[in-house]
Amino acid sequence: MRLPMTMFCLMLIFFLQQYSVLCQTPNNWRTFVDKALVRLMVKDTSGAIERFQTIVKGSGDSAEAYLQRGLFYVGIRYYDSAMDDFATAIQKMPTNKESFLARGSILFERKQYWDALKDLNEAIVLDNDFTEAYYMHGLAAMRLQDYNAAAMDFADVLRLDSLHTNAHYQIAVIAIQQKRTADALSSLNTVLRLQPLFAEAYTIRAAALIDLGKAQEACPDLVEAVKLGNKSALEILRTQCGKYISIKGIDSLQTFTMEEVAVVGVRDEYARAAAEMKLIAARCGAVASVLANRVSGRYTSARGTRIHGLFANRTDTKPLIVGTGPLPMVTMNDIDVQGSIGLNLDDFIALTADRVVVSKNSAIQQKFNQVIQRRNMLRTFLDGQLPTEARGVIREIATEITQIAELFAKEVSGTAKN
Repeated sequence: MRLPMTMFCLMLIFFLQQYSVLCQTPNNWRTFVDKALVRLMVKDTSGAIERFQTIVKGSGDSAEAYLQRGLFYVGIRYYDSAMDDFATAIQKMPTNKESFLARGSILFERKQYWDALKDLNEAIVLDNDFTEAYYMHGLAAMRLQDYNAAAMDFADVLRLDSLHTNAHYQIAVIAIQQKRTADALSSLNTVLRLQPLFAEAYTIRAAALIDLGKAQEACPDLVEAVKLGNKSALEILRTQCGKYISIKGIDSLQTFTMEEVAVVGVRDEYARAAAEMKLIAARCGAVASVLANRVSGRYTSARGTRIHGLFANRTDTKPLIVGTGPLPMVTMNDIDVQGSIGLNLDDFIALTADRVVVSKNSAIQQKFNQVIQRRNMLRTFLDGQLPTEARGVIREIATEITQIAELFAKEVSGTAKN
C-alpha cells in the first residue's frame, strides 16, 4: 500500500507555516528563526533547539509557538518532544486544526491508529474541508480494516481535490480488497492518467487484470512497473507472462530493479533527459550568477507574486528568486523562447525535477533532494534579509543542478561504452 511521507510532510509544514508565528510576534523573532535554521544547517542541533526555546518563551508560551517548535522537533526526529509540544498547543488552543493533524500523523506513524483517528476527527470537526486530515483519517481507517469508512474519507478528499492521485489510488486498493475489480480498474486508469510514473498503480492494475483472466493484457503494465523499479512486478512478470515475453526479454528487465541502474541510459527518454539537463545546467549557471550578484536582501515584498522574467520593468519591484508555493509548470520550450532572461531559479529547479523523475539512479535522486532543501533554506535567508547566506545558497543550487547534469551524462556515456 502506498503511504504518504508523513514525517517529510510535517517538516515541509514547518518551513511553510513558521511565518504565521512571526506575523503575530515582534520583528526580532525573525532573527531567532533564521539563526535556529542556520544552526540546523550546520548540524548544531542543540543550538537550534535553544533558539526555538527562546521563541516559545518570547511568545508568552503561545499555542502557535508550541506548534511550530513541535514541527521543528519532527524535522529533527525528536518525536517525544514533538508530541509534548503538540499536546501543549492543543491544551492552549483547542481550535487549532494543524495541531491535531500533526499529533495524529505521529500517532499514525507509531501505529496507534485508534488514537490517531481521534485527533484526525477533531481536525475534521474544526474544518470540514481539511483535505490532509481526511486523507490521513482514511489511511488510519484502512489500517484498522474499516474499508467503508476509509472510502468515505477518500471520497471527501476527491470532493475537495479531484486530482488527488493518492486518494484515487487508495480507493482502488479498497475496491480490490472488496473484490470490486471493475471499480478498481476504473480508479487505476485515473491514477495513471494523472501520474504516468506511478509504479505501484501499474502493478496492481496488472494483478486485477490477471484476476479477470487477462494475463496478456496485464503484461505491458508489469513491464512498465519493472522499468519504474518495482521488484514485485518482476516476479509476477516471470510467473504470468512467460507465454507472451521471452525469458531473455524478462531477464533483461532485471537491471531496472537494481539499486543503481547504469543501463537505464539505453532508454530514449533517458538520453533525451540527459541532453536537456546539460542545457538546463548551463542556463541555470548563468542565471544564478546574475541573481547572486544582485541579491540585496530588500526584495521580499515581491515573493508573493509571480513575476515574468528575472527583473520586472518597474523599478520598485525587486527580483523574484523563488516562489512561495509549489514549483511552477515550465517546459523546455520556455528556455528556447525566453532563454535565460525570462526564467528564475524556481523555473530551473522545476525543469530539473521533470528530468529527475526519469532516472532510477539514487545519487541523482539524493542530489535533487539537496536542491529542494536548499530552495527552502533560500526562502528563509531571503525573508530574513541575510544576503550573504542567500548568495551562497543560490550558487550551491546551480552547482548541484550542474552535478545532476553530469551524473546523467556519465550514465549515458557508461552505457555507450558497454
